[in-house]
Order: sequence, then C-alpha cells, then structure tokens
Amino acid sequence: MEAERDKVLMEAEAKKTDKASQEQAKRIRDEYERKLADMRNEFRKLQMVEREHKRMQARQERERQELMRYQVELKELKRVKVDLMKKIKEEMKRAQQQQSSNAKRLAALDKEARRRDNLIRQLETKDKQREQFMKRTNEEITRLRKAQKEQMRQARAAAAHNRMMTPMRATPARMIRTPHGKGQPPPEIAFSPKQAKMKWTFIEKRVSDLRNPYFFVTIFLANEFL
Repeated sequence: MEAERDKVLMEAEAKKTDKASQEQAKRIRDEYERKLADMRNEFRKLQMVEREHKRMQARQERERQELMRYQVELKELKRVKVDLMKKIKEEMKRAQQQQSSNAKRLAALDKEARRRDNLIRQLETKDKQREQFMKRTNEEITRLRKAQKEQMRQARAAAAHNRMMTPMRATPARMIRTPHGKGQPPPEIAFSPKQAKMKWTFIEKRVSDLRNPYFFVTIFLANEFL
C-alpha cells in the first residue's frame, strides 16, 4: 500500500505543472493516508481478535481438562458410594444379628430371673414353714422337758417309796409281776432312763437339722431334680 502511494506521488510530482496538480496530489496523499490508517486499525483489531481467540482456546482447554478431572472424580465418587453402600448393608446385617442375639440373651436372662424369683419365693415359703415347724417343735420340746422333769420327779418319789416299803432282808434281785386283782389299779410303768435318753438325743438331732437353713434347701432341690 505504501509503495503504491509513493508511486502515485512520484507520478503526480512529475506531472505537476500547476497548482491544480499539486492539490490533486495532496488529495491523493490524504486518501492514501486515510486508507493506511484504516488498514492499521483493522490490523490491530485482527490482532486483538487473534489474542482473544487464543485466550478462548486456552480457556476451553482448561475447561476440558477440568471436565476430565471432574469425570474422573465422579467415577471415583461412584465407586466409593458403591463400597460405602455395601459396607452399610453389611453393618446393618451385623447389627440385626447382634440385636437378635441380644434379644435372645435378654429373654434367657429374663427367664432365668423369673425362675430364680420363683425359687426364692418357694424357699421363702419353705422358710416360713420351717419357722412355724420350729416354733411348734420348740413348744413340743418345752412340753417334753416339763413332762420329763415330772416323770423323773415321780420316778424318784416312787423309788424312795419302794425303798421305804421293802424290808431289808427281803430284797429280791428282780421283782416278779403278778396280775393285779380285780378292782385294783394297774401297777405303774417303771421309768427307763436309757429310753428317755435315746428319745431326747433323737429330738435334739432333729431340732439341729431343722435349725440349719440349708436343710430345707437341700430337700427342695432334691425334689426339684428328681
């Protein structure tokens, strides 16, 4: 463009012969200067467009790379989600199994607690019965002691009376029983210290067993497992 301008100017200079030719040359130069300025402006615009295009390409490349990265992350998240759901299902299954096991264990403990409560109530009932029996036994022992003392007192009195009534020269080794006459009272039964001692020993042993709290428990458990 500049070479063409210079060529036209040179031709105009060569032909200028008058003032009109100079004015024409000036108009031509101004026209070319304007066109050159317009072309420079267009060139700058093209450069700006090219730079903008490069920026757009760079941004698109970044966005493409980010999109690829997001796709990779999304794929990884899906894999993690699948693994997590699998673990959650396994944990729920184990929790249900544990809950079922705990429920069975609690039911067994509750059953055992009820059985022990029943056993305790039965033992308490047995203990009350034992206490009542002990009370009656103590009353019976007291009565027997009084009766024994009375029998011993009567025996001592009878022995003393027999010694006083029996002659010194006629002391037999054994008294012969004779049938008592009609209308006469029957002879008194002689007191036996040996039999009284045996009976008293048996009563003391029985009372000792009854005073032991494990006596009734042993009997109760033996009856339970028979």
